[in-house]
Amino acid sequence: MHVFPKGHELLLLAVAIMSFCLAYLSPQFQQNDERIKKIKEKGMFYSYFFIIGYMFILMIIVQGNETFFNAYQVICILASLTIMTVFLSFVILAKRY
Repeated sequence: MHVFPKGHELLLLAVAIMSFCLAYLSPQFQQNDERIKKIKEKGMFYSYFFIIGYMFILMIIVQGNETFFNAYQVICILASLTIMTVFLSFVILAKRY
């Protein structure tokens, strides 16, 4: 019996976080000025390096002899971390700029 969630629960959490981030950023994203373009550009840039780090860590975990996750769980973990990282970086950068 697996204690870790099957995978789709994490995607539900990621979509909830994405919804809250978009609700917070909606008034700013409607302006579509230079500031918003800079936030999107920097957010995707920073997210890229975090996603590479996530992939590296997941490769180390899966490569081990005793695998705790199946392929579906690993893909769901990576997808949910990607969604959360991108939109949370937008919120952080919106507060910064």
